[in-house]
Amino acid sequence: MGVYIMWFLLCISGIGLCILTLITGNQRMPKVQGFCAFAGLVFFGATVSLSIYDIQTKPEFDTYFMGMQVFPLAMYAWMMYFAIKQLRTHQNKPD
Repeated sequence: MGVYIMWFLLCISGIGLCILTLITGNQRMPKVQGFCAFAGLVFFGATVSLSIYDIQTKPEFDTYFMGMQVFPLAMYAWMMYFAIKQLRTHQNKPD
């Protein structure tokens, strides 16, 4: 049960960091934006590794939880892609 709670907390926190990265893009806050993007990547890696750990430690497949992991991870990866893309765009733009 603790794995599920930790997974959801990591996923929601990471998605929040991605949203914060996207919000700070137009406000000239490169340090905050870079930190949020880096922390979001770390949380994404932790979330994926926790998913792999959960799958490997189960004697039987918990298909309900595995199915619930697919959509949030896909949404997380999609948001992280746009956050990193926006971060690169704003870093390459001359001031």
